[in-house]
Amino acid sequence: MCGKSSVIALLLFLLAIPPAGAQTPSGELSGTVTDPSGLTVPGVTITLTNQATNVVRVVQTNESGLYVISAIPPGIYDLKAELSGFQSVERKGLIVQVGSANRISFPMAVGELAETIQVQAHSPLVQTENAAISTVIENRAIVELPLNGRNYLQLASLIPGATTNGPSSSQGKQRMGGQRNSFALNVAGQRIHFNHYSLDGVENTDLNFNSYMLLPSVDAL
Repeated sequence: MCGKSSVIALLLFLLAIPPAGAQTPSGELSGTVTDPSGLTVPGVTITLTNQATNVVRVVQTNESGLYVISAIPPGIYDLKAELSGFQSVERKGLIVQVGSANRISFPMAVGELAETIQVQAHSPLVQTENAAISTVIENRAIVELPLNGRNYLQLASLIPGATTNGPSSSQGKQRMGGQRNSFALNVAGQRIHFNHYSLDGVENTDLNFNSYMLLPSVDAL
């Protein structure tokens, strides 16, 4: 581990086929900018600022008024749209989680650039860009909730539809044994063989029995 993560996300995909690739430990924001008549506005400067680090990302809307900011580390951000001849618009307190893909669009009013319309984001963002169902377990829960054997994956049982009380892999126990082949995580009634594990965006799934490969210490999360 090269550093401690503030959150750990358990991304649970209810798919009929295995995922094409591992989820990256980052999020994405996208959206369109429109004028008062509803037409899209190209060339708008979109500035994303991390509240904790003040790191800034800057992109511009394309000819269709669309912007995309990808590979965003989890955190709380401010998002601002600016273009000469329009009032700037700012959204504050946007929460970006691991694997999230959120759409934030801006309606811009005609006016001076120095005039700013500020929107404070209090409610969680609704993810509309894909069909993924995800839950983020915060660091405080990992530290303060009791864990039998210091296995943080037991916290998955906090997610609706998930349980760690189901049967584990009998084949894994017979051939390999050990703690990782005795642990069971069932999601939405599916078998444990449909699970996929990644750690900091790196493959962490045993291809033989679909259990996890590496279990980091709770203190490293």
